[in-house]
Amino acid sequence: METDWHLALEKFIEDWKIKDFVEAALLTGSYAVGLQTRYSDVDFTSCSLKTLDGGREETSL
Repeated sequence: METDWHLALEKFIEDWKIKDFVEAALLTGSYAVGLQTRYSDVDFTSCSLKTLDGGREETSL
């Protein structure tokens, strides 16, 4: 059974999944590393490799 925060996160990012400029969503913060408390919130960042004009950003790692 999924926890409440899993369900809340899925509901929140549901609309983001259909946007073509979003490449990924990254869970960060205490939940990502298993150090959450009852006061913790869910932190996530959306990631895009596309520029605002629709092109792709060139990146190197």
